[in-house]
Amino acid sequence: MNWGQALPPVIILGVFASFAAQLLQVIGQRNTDAISAGLILMTESLFGSLFSVAGGFEALTNNLLLGGLLIIVSILIMEINLRKIIFTRRKQFLFKSKQPHDKDKN
Repeated sequence: MNWGQALPPVIILGVFASFAAQLLQVIGQRNTDAISAGLILMTESLFGSLFSVAGGFEALTNNLLLGGLLIIVSILIMEINLRKIIFTRRKQFLFKSKQPHDKDKN
């Protein structure tokens, strides 16, 4: 291996690309809560697979599709507050059914 040719690109990628990614991540995490930031970071493997398939380095298989779908579904489950949606709708339904009708007012 010719270290004179290999070392500069490795340093550039290792220092600058990693530093830029970490810097953007830290700046972005200031504006979001810890749970959302953790869930976003969970997508690292998903994007790695997407770029690998898009670059032609890896074939698109059913396992890749299933894994990506599971990651996306798990993120949606964690981000969507189902209890709040269910109880809000239930309260709205109960509140509407308890209101007097217009005919009863007269």
